[in-house]
Amino acid sequence: MAKIKEETYNRARYLLMSHLLFKYLRKGGDTYGDPKFNMGLTQPTEVGSLVVPYAIYDPREWYIGWYRGVDDEGYYLIESLETKRIGRFGNCGLLGVNDEIFTKNPRYFYSDRQFDMVEKIEKRVKRHNYWFAVGNIRFHDDGKIEVPIRQKFTDEYYVKTYKNFKSVTIKELDAQCQECSERNKEKKEK
Repeated sequence: MAKIKEETYNRARYLLMSHLLFKYLRKGGDTYGDPKFNMGLTQPTEVGSLVVPYAIYDPREWYIGWYRGVDDEGYYLIESLETKRIGRFGNCGLLGVNDEIFTKNPRYFYSDRQFDMVEKIEKRVKRHNYWFAVGNIRFHDDGKIEVPIRQKFTDEYYVKTYKNFKSVTIKELDAQCQECSERNKEKKEK
């Protein structure tokens, strides 16, 4: 994982935890029947996956973390999401969180500049129209940025790709919001 500021790490951690808590714990804690979780003891977990260890001696620090593999003695190596320290665990289980969650939610891996840019975009879109919501903004390696906007209570996003995320202007965002408004009006009229 790239070196980022502590504040950015905490923001990403907060987003990740809120997603997990909202998505899974609202079901009454029944995660075993959910296909997005798998038992780490019965299926191999990929290094770098997010895991929830259970039956461990110190759940305060390692209640959730990144799976870093198995050491020479057969102990699981888990990097705490809370403190970034690596712990060794034996005789415990792992619930592996499906990587699909991360590909759908790139926010967990934003850099400091990307988080700042996302906040600016979200504020501008809200200022333009309170009923608009910004989806998961994707930053590409070549500098391009995809900004999805939708009207609340609809599932259809209007996605626009900008050539360079560092040069997206307020004028361009306002134009995208205007196009989104016009599309929604056209749909209502049909």
